[in-house]
Amino acid sequence: MASLRADFSEDLEANLRSLTLRLRSGTYRPIPVRRVYIRKEWEDAADRCPTFEDKVAQRAVAMVVEAIYETEFIEDSYGFRPGRSAHQALEELQKRPTRWQKCWVIEADIESFFDTIDHGHLRSLLDRRFRTESFDD
Repeated sequence: MASLRADFSEDLEANLRSLTLRLRSGTYRPIPVRRVYIRKEWEDAADRCPTFEDKVAQRAVAMVVEAIYETEFIEDSYGFRPGRSAHQALEELQKRPTRWQKCWVIEADIESFFDTIDHGHLRSLLDRRFRTESFDD
């Protein structure tokens, strides 16, 4: 990983400029990567090992998507949100009155969600949303 990072940083400005142009034009394609199987205590899991450039691209896209969709979450939502954690959710529950008539705590873990979701449908949802947003200079 260190050598991949070093390769990318050798001409950092040019590499970032190239990556940005490819992301904006829709011509960026992640380099195929090998699949590494990592045995976890509770399951067998597969994990890909992306290139350093792929990691930079993923983080850039995540920051844009997060900025747009973060505004749609309700205040009481804690899952996978910036600056929020499961521990904070539990602390908030402890602060609330204990004699609620109704109390809902929902925990969900969708196994291999991005491996199994219809990527065409997901892409069409994102395309509709991002057409209304402008990220041009």
